[in-house]
Amino acid sequence: MFGNTAFFGRRVASGFFSRRTRAQNPEVIQQFVAAFPRRAPRALQAAARAVLIERESLLPLLPKLEVPVLVVSGAEDTRYPPAETQEIARRIPRARFFTVEGSAHLTPLEQPEISARLVRELVAPTVAAAASGQ
Repeated sequence: MFGNTAFFGRRVASGFFSRRTRAQNPEVIQQFVAAFPRRAPRALQAAARAVLIERESLLPLLPKLEVPVLVVSGAEDTRYPPAETQEIARRIPRARFFTVEGSAHLTPLEQPEISARLVRELVAPTVAAAASGQ
């Protein structure tokens, strides 16, 4: 199924990166594609099967989450557009939702500074509580 992992990486990359990244940061895409041949074809098969074929809906479980959750959507994500991702966030009691401009499906690779800031903001209250002994 994934004998040519580099080819598979290029196919995945073709739909997962924003126009901005393709135009201004093609090295991010090149690094992403270059990593695929280092992955075992069986591992890629298992991941694709789990995500694309054998995936059960987790939507009924979302309201049961009791921890803060960060839901991030790339503004150009065609796999899971912001409107769909926002609906997921609405189902989670303590979710924070953000749409990130200039990214598609792989926001942490395309906008690492923004992604890091959002994660820091999410965990800051927990870190502060732990530091004060609460």
